[in-house]
Amino acid sequence: MRGKKVEYTAVVKQVQERVLPALDDDFAAEASEFDTLEELTADINERLQTAAQARVDELFRRRVLDAVVKEASVEVPEVMIQRRIGTILTQTASSLPSA
Repeated sequence: MRGKKVEYTAVVKQVQERVLPALDDDFAAEASEFDTLEELTADINERLQTAAQARVDELFRRRVLDAVVKEASVEVPEVMIQRRIGTILTQTASSLPSA
């Protein structure tokens, strides 16, 4: 069939259009617990502002922690290092197959 012309016939049985409800007080009362569109809009705006502020606060906290960690220096006592080495060696030895 390569290079040959083909003719198709299609029958459209139905065409649909999405009809959205009017943004009015009736919609607000039906779609939410608010009586007016103004109350619904105010609630949505307040929620969006609260969410945006929470994102900003979280970003600020992360950046502060990153800056603190970057500038921090911690001295680990030698005894802690030796204990950790001992734990790693013990775990490694116990995971090796016995001869």
